[in-house]
Amino acid sequence: MSFLSALARPFTRSFWRPSRPAERAAEVVSPAALALPPGPPAGPAPGALASPQRAELATTRRRREGDAVLVAHQPIRVPVWEVEQVQAALALHEQGDFSYSGALAEAMRRCPAIEPALKKRVDALFGLRFSFDPSDDAPPKRGKTIAAAADKAWTYAHPEPVLKRLHRLSLMVGVVPVQVLSDRAWSYRLDVWDPQWLRFNWSSRAYEVMTSQGTVEATTPRWRVYAPEGVEGWSAGLIRPLALVWLIHTFAMRDWARWSERHGLPILGVKYPMTGWDEEARARFVAEIYAMGRQAVIGLPQLEDGLGAALELIEARDLGFEGFERLMGVCRLMAQIALLGGNLTSEVKGGSYAAATVHSDEFRALLKSDGQSLSTFLREACWEPWAEAHYGDARLAPWGCWDTDPPADLKAEGESYKALGEGITALEANGLEVDAPALAERFNIPLKAPAEGGDAGGAGIKARQVYEYHLKYGLLTVDEGRA
Repeated sequence: MSFLSALARPFTRSFWRPSRPAERAAEVVSPAALALPPGPPAGPAPGALASPQRAELATTRRRREGDAVLVAHQPIRVPVWEVEQVQAALALHEQGDFSYSGALAEAMRRCPAIEPALKKRVDALFGLRFSFDPSDDAPPKRGKTIAAAADKAWTYAHPEPVLKRLHRLSLMVGVVPVQVLSDRAWSYRLDVWDPQWLRFNWSSRAYEVMTSQGTVEATTPRWRVYAPEGVEGWSAGLIRPLALVWLIHTFAMRDWARWSERHGLPILGVKYPMTGWDEEARARFVAEIYAMGRQAVIGLPQLEDGLGAALELIEARDLGFEGFERLMGVCRLMAQIALLGGNLTSEVKGGSYAAATVHSDEFRALLKSDGQSLSTFLREACWEPWAEAHYGDARLAPWGCWDTDPPADLKAEGESYKALGEGITALEANGLEVDAPALAERFNIPLKAPAEGGDAGGAGIKARQVYEYHLKYGLLTVDEGRA
């Protein structure tokens, strides 16, 4: 039975079940791809290598050169989904089998309620500034050099479309298989696979990937599984709360189109006399009505007494479409809340600066979480091997980060400085001693460097004004006032 013919019934089992047995898979997959990486080869003669680190690096290179590059199957795309099929795909997904949920996640991108919000979530992260921070394990100067080299290699190693696909699939499915590829210059790139070729083996507690050469465990150095929420990260995939929302939105849009077709073309009522016309005349008139099409003129035969044929447009006048519109709006709202953390335009009526600030903070928190999990994965999968290959130590790999901090509000910052200055002046006018440098440090006010031999504590602060009441009430002595 072909896959498309099986779509006529619910998905009762995964296409993993009849997969190639392990003994047959071993016939077509190289041992280096099926087995764990081999142990270190026989060591070279003493003195052949300059250091133990270089010996370890050479061993790692030989081990990785033995891994086979595997090829993915052509992704399966399901044209039409029914309720039972969606429920069966979700049931398999929750058991750690993504053979149909991967195809379902791709089908959900057709929905105008989900794809724009998903695209906004993904594009928002990659629209931020990206940079590398030196590793804490590297000496400062060398760490900066390594970070600068990684920054130059970033565009080649991680093209933006590849990272967007990885991030998008991780949001929807929760887990994504990735094959790490390297070239002769030891630059590492990601080959992102469709999650429908991935499953979790509960017996071995390991992920397995179905390739065109057979099934392999994703435990070798070449294979990684991006799971931002941990080993069983598929439970956090947004496909679980959004699948039925997408299906309801799809059905509501289809039913609204059918309603519009029925109500947008009024029913044409035909009146003709029951007597006075023979069967031939009646049949000829009805045939002319059927053949009328878009013609605006048609003959209406009349009898001698004035009675004859007539046409009448019967128009439906109910407002049933409002139910479809509201249902689709609720589905759109639920999708935006799941993907963006909220929907300001739908949840808040009227202008509200506080609501806009809260919504912005929630969305920025999502971006910060996305950026941290993705940068950690990229460092472990690509930049640690890159640092090991080029600098002899994986711990020297820099940390990539997206700048998710909100931009500074210069207007609000200036107003706070103004209020602080007025407050200091008012306090001093009432005879209170204020430690201006301490306040400047608390509110992050930059101070000028003290002049050579000057007082560092009061540098950058305007000299305090002395009034008569300072001397009258003993707040200052004459010598202190002169100083």
